[in-house]
Amino acid sequence: MQQTLDVLKVHPRVMRDLRKRGLSEDEIAEMTPEQAFNAFCQYNGFAGNWGQTLASILDSLRASAVAPSIADVIAEPSVSDWTKRTLRSALLRDPVDAAADAALVSSLLTAHMEQKLRIDRV
Repeated sequence: MQQTLDVLKVHPRVMRDLRKRGLSEDEIAEMTPEQAFNAFCQYNGFAGNWGQTLASILDSLRASAVAPSIADVIAEPSVSDWTKRTLRSALLRDPVDAAADAALVSSLLTAHMEQKLRIDRV
């Protein structure tokens, strides 16, 4: 099953350029992220399928980025006390369980934030 787009979450500039390219909102919603990225790149002057190349380069660069360690995050003064307490607590748990719980919490909080932002815009 291919992943399609939630047009309400697509960056406004991307939506604008895809509409200027002649695509309807329904057509954009049926696109995969890769198809939309390619169409966006083509609209902005990248001939061919540069979208796939640029996306793979970005993925490669993201994969080569050095993530901060837990110790670095705990030592960072700008990080909230809640985050530091959560990390310290997680270090005492089974790492698989802690990571799974953190992913669940992240997903729930992201959905909550998106819902609040939609309500606040109305």
